[in-house]
Amino acid sequence: MLDIKKRSVHTPGMERKLDTHTPREPKFSDGDRRRNRAYNKRFIPAMAIYVVLLVAALQMDLDSLATKLLFVAVPIVPAALTVVAVVRKMNACDEYQRLAGYRAMSIGFGAAMVTAVIMGFVGIAFEGDEVARVGGWAVFIVGMLGWGVAGSATSRQ
Repeated sequence: MLDIKKRSVHTPGMERKLDTHTPREPKFSDGDRRRNRAYNKRFIPAMAIYVVLLVAALQMDLDSLATKLLFVAVPIVPAALTVVAVVRKMNACDEYQRLAGYRAMSIGFGAAMVTAVIMGFVGIAFEGDEVARVGGWAVFIVGMLGWGVAGSATSRQ
């Protein structure tokens, strides 16, 4: 009997070499990039309008009731544009991105609510106007930072 052994052309590191040289998938698909551009086209102008209106509002003389009401109404337009941008982006996302987005929003919301409670107690304890002046900003900043950091963390998963 003739014993013929097949010779393998397999080399020991072949799998490792093949695994490391596989082409990587793009980080974002074309659809993701298109949705992000559409979101940025809505969101960035809203923020620019907000900054311009805020700078103008800070220059206002707040002696009359009319100017005080105008000062309070200033952020409504860019805030509404921002809400439209976020809602449209969330509606355009796939299920996974929507879930990650809602998870990030809920973390930001929770952080904002904890900050609101803390600022409320600080305001009661110290009975100061300064707390009332910075309380809303603290809630906003903590909420947005929480949303942003959580969004960044969930998008990497």
